[in-house]
Amino acid sequence: MDEEYAYQDERLNRSYKRLLLTLSASEQIKLRDEERRWLSWRKHRCGKYEIELAAYGCELEMAADRATQLEERLGK
Repeated sequence: MDEEYAYQDERLNRSYKRLLLTLSASEQIKLRDEERRWLSWRKHRCGKYEIELAAYGCELEMAADRATQLEERLGK
């Protein structure tokens, strides 16, 4: 699970950074705000699980989903 999380987290960060480069300054601010809200939402959603492993799996799944969303915005 650690390897998969590292992969999805890197995928998410790479997509986010690439998307930022395609946006105007005002759009970059909007994406940064959106990303901060998403991180807060992920922490809240995944923190509801009582078992640590389940929370880790939740974060992994959400990182993969978010990376896919950002990649789609890049036109992948």
